[in-house]
Amino acid sequence: KFGVLMATGNSMRSLSSLVLLVPTCLATESNAVSLIVGQEVTGSALLGQMVYYSYLAPADQLELTITVTPTVGNPNLYINTGAALASTELPVLTLLADGSSSCAACERTAVSPGDDALSFTLASYRRALQIGVFGETASEYKLVLSTADTIVPLTAGESKRFSSRAGGYRYFSATVPQGQAIDITVTPLTGDPDLFVSASAERPDSTSPECSSTPSWCSSVPGSRYEHVQVSAAMASGSV
Repeated sequence: KFGVLMATGNSMRSLSSLVLLVPTCLATESNAVSLIVGQEVTGSALLGQMVYYSYLAPADQLELTITVTPTVGNPNLYINTGAALASTELPVLTLLADGSSSCAACERTAVSPGDDALSFTLASYRRALQIGVFGETASEYKLVLSTADTIVPLTAGESKRFSSRAGGYRYFSATVPQGQAIDITVTPLTGDPDLFVSASAERPDSTSPECSSTPSWCSSVPGSRYEHVQVSAAMASGSV
């Protein structure tokens, strides 16, 4: 376990800016896939396609993170919230004259190249989530909805972007094949995260027994560009 295009012209070929307005779209059971916290789903989006997901948060689970990890292409993430799923607008993009797109009505967006993630706290009266994953290019991806206490599954070679408040933890897990060594790296985008790895504790921290082993399974170097733990094949077999 790990703790941590449109343009138009007249006869003179002058161009005018155009905006393609897309009508409001409300969710239905048929066009939004229901999400479960901690259960990673795989998906794909064609170029220019929006794929929809939904979630209704319980009253005691308002702090959430949504992470989209591409395996192919560049998927972008858009979110709207509301009082109920049926009345919450789906994220819908507007196509601009220069071929770009925007979502002025979207409450939250993450459109950086590579993996996208959003962490937020819902208002108690707006617990319904409508989520859109847009294919900026033809894309395949994995999406996971998590809380601060969720143990998120990891896949070898696939990075995931997360955030944590000061003094908080995020938890991850992986099953290691027999006889396989592993390297675990945490690269900070901001702040100074630490890394704790354990095969005995479900949610490890600095008190986990593996932190005092030689070599240590924990890394907490202040100001380091990254935290790295290497576990030998003899020690890594099983779930960590």
